[in-house]
Amino acid sequence: MDPSAIDPNPPASGSLAGIVVSDNFPGTRPAGVTSSGNNLGIRGVGQNTLNPRVGFAWNLPGTERLVLRGGYGVYHQRTSGQPYLQQISNQPFGLEQEVAPNFFNGFANPFPPDPGAFPQFFPYSPSTALSPWILDLNLRPPVFQRYSLSLQTQIARDFVFEIGYAGMHGTRMLMVRDINEASLASAADPIRGETTNTVANVPLRVPYQGFSASTMNDIQSRGFAWYNSLQASLSKRFSHGLQFLAAYTFTRDLANVYGSTVGANGGTTVGDNNNLRADYGPDSFIRPQRFVFSAVYELPGPKDRRSLAGQLLGNWRLAGVTTIQSGHLLPVLNNSTTSAYGITNDFAEIAPGCASSTSGSVARRLNNWINRDCFFESGGTTPLSPPVIGDDGIATGFGNSRMGILHGPGQANTDLSVIKLFPLKWPNEGTNVEFRTEFFNAFNQTNFADPDNTVSDGPGFGHITTTVSNPRIIQFALKLSF
Repeated sequence: MDPSAIDPNPPASGSLAGIVVSDNFPGTRPAGVTSSGNNLGIRGVGQNTLNPRVGFAWNLPGTERLVLRGGYGVYHQRTSGQPYLQQISNQPFGLEQEVAPNFFNGFANPFPPDPGAFPQFFPYSPSTALSPWILDLNLRPPVFQRYSLSLQTQIARDFVFEIGYAGMHGTRMLMVRDINEASLASAADPIRGETTNTVANVPLRVPYQGFSASTMNDIQSRGFAWYNSLQASLSKRFSHGLQFLAAYTFTRDLANVYGSTVGANGGTTVGDNNNLRADYGPDSFIRPQRFVFSAVYELPGPKDRRSLAGQLLGNWRLAGVTTIQSGHLLPVLNNSTTSAYGITNDFAEIAPGCASSTSGSVARRLNNWINRDCFFESGGTTPLSPPVIGDDGIATGFGNSRMGILHGPGQANTDLSVIKLFPLKWPNEGTNVEFRTEFFNAFNQTNFADPDNTVSDGPGFGHITTTVSNPRIIQFALKLSF
């Protein structure tokens, strides 16, 4: 759809103004339906891209041990999948019908009437509440500018230390925005004759009458993010039977949409959909601190690997990877049914100066990870309500909490491998049989998922009910190399 061409005040008989089809649409376009002028259905701007990249390595003068490395690149990402899958239920080629069984008159004809041949157009009118998934006509490929600068040094014969900065600026990222958020009316600025703001008159205060106030979803290229990180690593080259890599990352990722990294349709705007900076804060995908240690150690053994003792005690190796990472930074959400703006996906209301998280071990906080006193009325089960701004004494404003006020549980995991090599002489000297015993989650650590962070879920709010790691798994493998 083209929002600029939608009739904001459609007649009772309905309108198709604003609906867009591609220029290879079969048949005659009804009045109001326009062509995109190409086979894309959108304007197709920015589809041809340039992706320049540059990098350098500089051995600093006066030293053989310091190397400065840096780089910069522009990357355009191909969008695919879910945003386009949503179009299958849009007119004129899709129709979604929901039918309740007739329990009183039997099941002789439980199916809806045949809608007839497609394509079909369904007008919007003051009596409809359509919920289309719109691909914005100006949709463009997301752009990511990546850059890094690091200093690498050899601190001993076999040890290399590197510390640096790595960052990314994302623009034109996919986001889902409700473009039919209701405005506030007043005597000085009436909307369709309405001078008050109530839950009941939300459909009269929306920009586009005939469409849902909460689910007129426009998939746009207006998301942005800043990623910045300190990265440090210490590596040991293989010597004396040992090699390892230890890496630490301290990171921050700020985005203007919730779930911009992992959302199926891109990020989802929470709260005020007309303020693209209202959601700006920590991305819920990021773990602020992460440490990874990996190593391989060849255990000492007899020098004569062909002898019986050498065959039994030699060629044993131990390998492993340990990961320790902090928890996600999460918002606290609320599915609102009383918003004066008609928006249902909102931030929760939080008591001023209240600490949202409880304290103690993870195991002790599984049923109270979030401090309910910050979000519920004292001693009750009713969530705190945003300030009432409606003339009906019911309609509320937006919640006052923001992104990243809650820390999810951290995680730790260790995978180990015990490896035994058996050298063979046939068919050549490099042939060997490798037997591996692998322990995934070797110490059987329990890693918990994030808590329920939606205050309107009631009793389940603040509870952690699932884990994100398997229990210890032991696997055996046999490999022939020649």
